[in-house]
Amino acid sequence: MDGWSGPWPAIEQWWDRAHARRIARLQIATADGHAWLLVIEHGLWWAEAHYG
Repeated sequence: MDGWSGPWPAIEQWWDRAHARRIARLQIATADGHAWLLVIEHGLWWAEAHYG
């Protein structure tokens, strides 16, 4: 990892209890010039976007 920004906590669709979700996003940059937008929810991480 060459750099990072975040995390940014978010509560999405807070107005609808059935669909509300609490997440955090983190952006990382790698030494090869790529960037990733990562998400964590309920202790699980995944890549939401990749910028190359």
